[in-house]
Amino acid sequence: IWTDLTHWHYSTIYLFFLLSGITDMVSHSPLKLPPGLDRLSLSLALLVEGLLFCFRDYSDAVLDQHLHSLLAVAIFAGALCALLEVFHRDHIILETFRTSSFLLQGSWLWQIGFVLSPPWGGPGWDQTDSSNLLFLTMCFCWHYLGALATVAANAAASRWYEGVLAQCMGWVAKTSTQIQQWAGKSMHQCVMG
Repeated sequence: IWTDLTHWHYSTIYLFFLLSGITDMVSHSPLKLPPGLDRLSLSLALLVEGLLFCFRDYSDAVLDQHLHSLLAVAIFAGALCALLEVFHRDHIILETFRTSSFLLQGSWLWQIGFVLSPPWGGPGWDQTDSSNLLFLTMCFCWHYLGALATVAANAAASRWYEGVLAQCMGWVAKTSTQIQQWAGKSMHQCVMG
């Protein structure tokens, strides 16, 4: 039962994220949980994920180990942000950094899949070529830039939408006032005359 620990490895990660999700749902229910418990459970789930990826057996596959070490950077960055959010709720910089680290983690998992098991078939990248390490580290930085650009575009779209919505609400309020004034005049004319 303990010969292939890969399934236990992922099951442990899923278990901690399940507990984090349950804590998140219960924290939004009428039950009174301590503030920040949802972020604390998320931070713990990320710490467990990062810890298990750091100490996984890579069997001398240097490239595989390097890819997962970079993934651990994104995981621990998200864990740190979630932990800081326990004490600093609704802090836009922490939320932005946490969101970008989650996007980085997701896109980097895709990159790992493309490197180790190319979807078009054939062998993965050369595990012994040291130039792959430098190139993939640079790619990791590009992935982070893409995550930041995605967060920035989302923020810009949200601000634009809020502005458009505010203009529409202003127009509705102005039109509603004009209709009420017109209706008041019409009613006055009917009564008077």
